[in-house]
Amino acid sequence: MRGLLEILRTDAERQKFEARVVLVCGLWTAPRAWAPFASFLAHRGWSSVAVGRARAAGARDLLRSLLDLCSHESTPPFVVGHDAGGTLALYLENVRAVVCLAPLPYGTSWPHPVLRSWRYRLGRRLFRRARPPRRTASEVLEIPPGCLLPETTDWSASLRSLPPPPRGETPRLVLLGGRDPCVPAAFWRERATLLGAELETVEESGHGLPWNAHWPDVVSRVHRWMVRQGGEELLLLRGDEDLRE
Repeated sequence: MRGLLEILRTDAERQKFEARVVLVCGLWTAPRAWAPFASFLAHRGWSSVAVGRARAAGARDLLRSLLDLCSHESTPPFVVGHDAGGTLALYLENVRAVVCLAPLPYGTSWPHPVLRSWRYRLGRRLFRRARPPRRTASEVLEIPPGCLLPETTDWSASLRSLPPPPRGETPRLVLLGGRDPCVPAAFWRERATLLGAELETVEESGHGLPWNAHWPDVVSRVHRWMVRQGGEELLLLRGDEDLRE
């Protein structure tokens, strides 16, 4: 199942933590979009692996691939997902903790500015693969230059078909952008309580939390939160570590 995944690994500059971080791409986004985020984590002592779709796959197939990937980690990993990747992260088991950055809703329809547009749906029907217009990808989705990929899957239907994630015992953080046109905040205010997740908002941010202008604040929050959720227990002690960075 891992053949569905495109994988980009980033080693820690100086390994501090036993567990790796799995960074899960959202729609239309290549794993290399995570490069600055992964570099920040590497400087703080985290190794990471960024994953995206190497070929066509819906939500359930991709979820099985992610479950397989995480199950082969020697230590349960931390998972950070963006967009649809954040949604799927909620369903992962045997992981240390989960961070969902601007996750798309599950089990419902909502007015996504691309998925629900007739131009995008017509393009996918005619050509079997489609991508958002470059201006929309840059200004609305905030996908970094050179990281835009086409999609073949009907992700609107694929996400709508997902059942509610189990509550479980895994620590969860949902982080939203206060100016995100793609994610209905009201949906996550209700679901976060049901899922036992912490909910935070970056008020001035749009959808691209891991790579827009607010990403340094976002990755700093994520790093500190992961440490609080058990990073100290996984610390490879050498006597000079400082987790307060």
